[in-house]
Amino acid sequence: MERQSYRFPMRGSGRKYLLLPGSALLRSEYWARATKNELKGLVKRFATRENQCRRKGNRAYRWRSYRLKAVVVYERRFERVPEIFRGWKLPPMKSYYVREGRYVWPEHGEPGRLAFPRSK
Repeated sequence: MERQSYRFPMRGSGRKYLLLPGSALLRSEYWARATKNELKGLVKRFATRENQCRRKGNRAYRWRSYRLKAVVVYERRFERVPEIFRGWKLPPMKSYYVREGRYVWPEHGEPGRLAFPRSK
């Protein structure tokens, strides 16, 4: 079986499975050239992993440090990150993508946009 190269990570849905030790998605060099939406997604994924570790009773330091470093890179390159992701300790939430039917930090549009628009 051919080993996948981590030099150039996959775009799209395949990238979510690459958060393994040694993955390019965990390196600041990748964050420095990632698009705005890719970096947003990584910050949210790191927050989700951190929360999962905390709920299982595992150490969350690894994911917390990735999240905080990615937040610094994002803020340096683009704009301010929502307060929920900036703090040392994340508030316990079921989802860091959608809360009360609204996007916390959407890839497109403004925060607070309905995640599931009502059909007429």
